[in-house]
Amino acid sequence: MTETSDAPASQTLSRGIRILEILSDAAEPLAIDEVSRRLGVHRSVAYRLVRTLEHHGLTGRTDGGRIALGARLAALAAGVARDLQSEALPELTAVANDVGLTCFLVVLDRDECVTLVSVEPRHAGASVAQAAGLAASPRHRRPRTRRAQPAPAVAVARHDLGADRGAAARG
Repeated sequence: MTETSDAPASQTLSRGIRILEILSDAAEPLAIDEVSRRLGVHRSVAYRLVRTLEHHGLTGRTDGGRIALGARLAALAAGVARDLQSEALPELTAVANDVGLTCFLVVLDRDECVTLVSVEPRHAGASVAQAAGLAASPRHRRPRTRRAQPAPAVAVARHDLGADRGAAARG
């Protein structure tokens, strides 16, 4: 039997992933009631899902009991396009230091741009919170359709997350 709809194969897994997205998009840790409301499920369903995510270190609780993303996500994210990151890091570092600007390694993932890594110049006067519409923090996602003021082009990288190789060129 073939699946013809866009429905997820596992509703439970899909909801768990959605919780991670909700927490990622939130400006601050959320109460379980807010998670359940945003997810569109009963509080008890959200609670069970969050407990499972907590068990795996993907979410955690603040001192006030609110839910936040867990540190284990960083370890998982480090494995994304590992070869591309290791190849690009020396180039990003060199360019950042040469031009005195923060450099980003950004990949296209479906309809979003995902920052895999950012490098600050060695002698930066200040940290960059946001540049060219892309957050400086690694693993940050922005819609591909979002337009920003053009920034100086210092490095160009194109990589398909489904492909084995990416190409990077200094521009």
